[in-house]
Amino acid sequence: MSNTIKSYISILLVCFFWGFSFISTKVCLQWFTPFSLAFYRFLIASIILFFALKLNEKDIKIDKKDIIRFIVCGFSGVFLYFAFENLAIEMLSASLAAIFLALLPAFAIFADYFILKAPFTRAKTLSVCLSVIGAGLVAGFNMDGNSETMILGIVLIVLSVVSWIAFSYLAAPLQKKYSPLKATFYQSVFGTIFFLISLPFSMPNFEGFNMTGLLNLLFLGVICSAVCYLFYNFAIKHISIVICSIFINLMPIVTIVASMFILNEKINLMQAIGAIFIIGSVFLVTKSEEKKINSD
Repeated sequence: MSNTIKSYISILLVCFFWGFSFISTKVCLQWFTPFSLAFYRFLIASIILFFALKLNEKDIKIDKKDIIRFIVCGFSGVFLYFAFENLAIEMLSASLAAIFLALLPAFAIFADYFILKAPFTRAKTLSVCLSVIGAGLVAGFNMDGNSETMILGIVLIVLSVVSWIAFSYLAAPLQKKYSPLKATFYQSVFGTIFFLISLPFSMPNFEGFNMTGLLNLLFLGVICSAVCYLFYNFAIKHISIVICSIFINLMPIVTIVASMFILNEKINLMQAIGAIFIIGSVFLVTKSEEKKINSD
């Protein structure tokens, strides 16, 4: 199996698990503040990744000249991304948050153009458009809530997208030098340190904390943080960040389907059409990439 195929499988698994993460985050926010939840999930992830790294690699050190880049990756891709996203989720409906997170591939395609000088192709542009429209239809457009709070929430969710794009491009060169496991471990550690600094100002309330909360926290820490970041780092090593971003828009589909089984919600016609749009965008961009590889 080629690394490209493995990367597609990896990013699909990321979408699957992150699709469930919205539900687990909502559950955990009963006891945790947005900052403390992020701290504990990445503390768990860092511990898991440390033991995995010790078991799989003899040398766990990194070059001193790369420390700053790892620190910035931890700051942007872990601390800023989850700080902005978790705060936004408290201010916005889940559907509205999902719509703005769906702008990720649009930001990525512009970043690709300005950073990597990659041209705008018809396939990429059409895939991004289909992906954003599809995510909007899947999530719905719930405008309930205070207008000032909503505007702040939208600003925060857009900042989380920008933070993730910055992380993706900063992390990409590290994948050429280090294993995905080592890169993920150090990104997680530095992100956790930033959340540790903020923890005294954002303490959780463990009153009534139960097994449901613990299982959801472990799911966020072990699967959604340690495993998914590892898979994402592997994916951006072999396929473009734009393609990974388009795949990420499969998350709302997973969230909606999960809500059907867990919360007994129903899928309406517009959501079904949106799902087709997103799947079509993924199919279009992957077929385009196949043709590019075969022609090279």
